[in-house]
Amino acid sequence: MIGDQEVGPYIPIAALGDTMTAAHALAAINAALYHRATGGGGQYVDVCLLDCYFHSHEMNVGMISASKGEYSPVLPGRHHGAVGPLGVFKSKDGYIILIAILGHWPKLVDVMGMPELLDDPRFIDDPTRAANRDILQPIIEEWLQSHESDEEIIRKLGERHIPVAPILSIEQAMNHPHMKEHGTVRTVTDRGAGAFDIPGMPLRFSAYANDLDLQAPYLGEHTEEILGGLLNMNAEEISILVEKGILVREPLPDAAT
Repeated sequence: MIGDQEVGPYIPIAALGDTMTAAHALAAINAALYHRATGGGGQYVDVCLLDCYFHSHEMNVGMISASKGEYSPVLPGRHHGAVGPLGVFKSKDGYIILIAILGHWPKLVDVMGMPELLDDPRFIDDPTRAANRDILQPIIEEWLQSHESDEEIIRKLGERHIPVAPILSIEQAMNHPHMKEHGTVRTVTDRGAGAFDIPGMPLRFSAYANDLDLQAPYLGEHTEEILGGLLNMNAEEISILVEKGILVREPLPDAAT
């Protein structure tokens, strides 16, 4: 359901399946641990990437099934297929997301200074506006682009509580003050790669340190510690395993030596 009906499907350049599957697995693991802690015993947990992807379809599967196939969703492109205006619009500086459905539509018409749109039969309700988005979209985009900046548009619509937001590039989002302050973007330091930004952990707790200074171990870095400390192997025994190629260690970066 990502793409344009005329052009075809798009590929989302984000690891949606990986992150969703990990989050679903976390929920399942926590539930299993609670079940065990309350006397229910242990159990296997089955979480796969495909199931988590498909779970995101929410209404589509049910609507197709309940309608006996009469309803068939189409690729929506930049706009919602069932209600409108709701989607991505070309603005003065780039693109914005604008949602002006239900009670927000009269407010948008008022801000635009186009009261005639309220009585236009092509835009009489949300489904009709969605069906006629090819007509409505240029009207809204021309109005958006008549302003000096997207900032002005967002301020004007925000004052009327009309849902609106800029579509930021990855770099713009990374440098946004809120993202930095809230920990949505986090700076980490790797012994080999140095300092760089990554997405912060979205789960935060009041009783734990949320940004632990964790370092990924290198291959074989803790061999002596594990074999010697846990298995009581001496240095000679470990050395023999190294000479035979059974134990392998990759070189550590200079900062770690």
